Amino acid sequence: MHKLFVSGCSFSDYTLVKHNWGELLSDMLGMQYVHMNRGGGSNDRTWRETAWKILEGEITSDDVVIAQYTNLNRREFGATELDYNPTDEMGKEKFDTRLGTFYTTAFKFDSHMWQNNDWDVKLHAAYEHTGGISDAYCLSHFYTQHSMFDSLCKQNNIKIIYMGTRYLESDIEITGTHVFNEHHHMPVVSPDDTMLGHHPDHPAQDEYDSAHLSQFGHELLARHVEQYIAENGVLGRV
Repeated sequence: MHKLFVSGCSFSDYTLVKHNWGELLSDMLGMQYVHMNRGGGSNDRTWRETAWKILEGEITSDDVVIAQYTNLNRREFGATELDYNPTDEMGKEKFDTRLGTFYTTAFKFDSHMWQNNDWDVKLHAAYEHTGGISDAYCLSHFYTQHSMFDSLCKQNNIKIIYMGTRYLESDIEITGTHVFNEHHHMPVVSPDDTMLGHHPDHPAQDEYDSAHLSQFGHELLARHVEQYIAENGVLGRV
């Protein structure tokens, strides 16, 4: 069975929902779903992990990849095993590869506040306060890394859709054969039922969360992406 690989951040994860849009889309397409999303995830993580699967032959030209881009200031840092906790959803990640085992931490604004190891706290705080997240650097990093990643996909005939989301400024230009812009289909406006809100199982959440989708929002996004795939011949047919 052909596979659908989706890599992104909490926007595409199971954030307070039972079924995310990637899983729903895979059922619509009759494909096997491969979940690569993670809360706090970065574009760095998406590029590295997806590129590795392409180089290792785990992702082939028979499959479809969707790279859900997130905030440009997020980064992935190499880390030690110290204070690794596999049950910590925002903690370190462990990767076992043929080259060896390694660990990473996910940087985003204020991420030093939830690191479990003092060295990681210092690293995240230092990066945030030493100019590493300047707009010019983040844009330059994004455009160069995206271009190299896109070239790798084209070289290996990978069917890939780049998804621009509410986590990106709407004027950021994403180049590629297939680009799906969430801004055009589900614009972030006043709170509505496509976004997480007063969730009955989470009474402490007293404000609408415009950064994450409700279950209805995931279903709606899956339908939009399915329509895009059909209309743009992503699977080789229109």
